[in-house]
Amino acid sequence: MHSGDQPVATAAVRASRARRRRGALRLGALVVSFASLGAVFIVGGVLGPERIRGWIEPFGAFAPLVYIPVSAVLGTFFVPGAALAAVAGLLFGSWQGALCSLAAGTCGALLSRALSKRVGHEAFGEVAPEKVRALAAVAERNGVLAVILARLSPALPDAIANHSFGIAGISAGSVAIGHLIAGGPRALAYSTVGANADDPIGRDALMGWMLNGITGVVGVALLAVVVVRHRRRQRSSVDPAPVATGE
Repeated sequence: MHSGDQPVATAAVRASRARRRRGALRLGALVVSFASLGAVFIVGGVLGPERIRGWIEPFGAFAPLVYIPVSAVLGTFFVPGAALAAVAGLLFGSWQGALCSLAAGTCGALLSRALSKRVGHEAFGEVAPEKVRALAAVAERNGVLAVILARLSPALPDAIANHSFGIAGISAGSVAIGHLIAGGPRALAYSTVGANADDPIGRDALMGWMLNGITGVVGVALLAVVVVRHRRRQRSSVDPAPVATGE
């Protein structure tokens, strides 16, 4: 390298480090904000189903139209999706509640994805390790499947999954389609539980919990299949092709 090129290279390195620092700060602020909201709503129990129900119920016939945007916004800011779906069941019954919950959940997923993509996607590309970026790229290429797996996962909260879609760069169309495919059973499960809150160990409530358990089992099984197939593809791409030998 010529001596005149050194200042240019040094400036480029400094600029890259500055971008990484800014990206780390933005991602850190996003994570801290989400963790704080989660602590307030999940641990602190600030917004329970009865309080949310009290906001929506006075609107009468227009309550479903009010519930959908309110639930979408609350879900974006880490009010648990199970509680919101239970509120839909309390207000509208099992089936209508499931439809309202599914609509609200889809809108909330899109809102969360848009917010986190705007704030965190570029920063994620600056600071994430190569392996993590590669995993996010796989999820981006297979967006609908990634959303279905996340939505059926019994251990992944909806809000964390939705915001992760935006950070990873999964398209809005994939988020909407994946949520509409996989979100319905869980919406029906929790709205059924909510609709039968006065009889939590009754037949209908137990059916709701059973449906929720079945979706979790399906999610784990589907994830296992995807992981096994991915590993097989990786092994087949690494193994050298057999060399033909002549007589």
